[in-house]
Formats: sequence, C-alpha cells, structure tokens
Amino acid sequence: MNIVGNLTLLGVTKQETIPVKLSLSDNDLQAVGEFTIDRDNYKVKATSAVHGLVKVRGNVRFEFDIVGHRR
Repeated sequence: MNIVGNLTLLGVTKQETIPVKLSLSDNDLQAVGEFTIDRDNYKVKATSAVHGLVKVRGNVRFEFDIVGHRR
C-alpha cells in the first residue's frame, strides 16, 4: 500500500508517495515502512563535521514503525 501526502521541511512542501505495510490485530494498527528524499529538493543545506571529514549525503532515508492503539 502507498500513502500519498505532503511533506514539509524548512518551509518547502512536496508531495511524497510512501510505501507502507499495514497490519491490524485486535486493537492495534501498525504501519511500517521507509522512504528516501533528496535533501536538495527541500533546500536542506549540506552539513559536515570534523572539518569536512563527515558529510551528509544528498539522499536521506527515513524509517518508521508506528503503532496505534484503540482506546
């Protein structure tokens, strides 16, 4: 399944399609997935540490595992 929605980072909003695996059991709903964005699309500047020896790549990967409980 895919979730389509707007992602806003630093004031820049883009529509993203995120693949997600949903599972339902008793009173729980779980969503698990991962997606990658190009930080340049959101105008996120490159950062570095240790005098430039450590740098952030152009693509940033997000992973999530969200569980909702029915009350």
